[in-house]
Amino acid sequence: MKQIAKLNQKLPIVTGESQRGPWKKQVAIFTYPNSDTKFMVSFFGDRLVDQLAAINEGDLVQVDFLLTCHESGDAVFPDVKGLSISKLTKDTAPQ
Repeated sequence: MKQIAKLNQKLPIVTGESQRGPWKKQVAIFTYPNSDTKFMVSFFGDRLVDQLAAINEGDLVQVDFLLTCHESGDAVFPDVKGLSISKLTKDTAPQ
């Protein structure tokens, strides 16, 4: 799902080690255009965290994400997984 939004906040990068090696992820909070409604997206892996690093808080972006969920015991948890993020410019922003 693609959404145009304003990047409000980038939370600190979280790193760890798995059986497949080191990993990192970063969560970002966005605001929908013309609304105060916020949503968050998790960016997992070097490529996506690096894409997010190139964008400043307050920038208008296009974020592509996937809505999923995972189960743990009897509970189900929603996930919003970032697939890509790019800064919009005057030339690429919708009018």
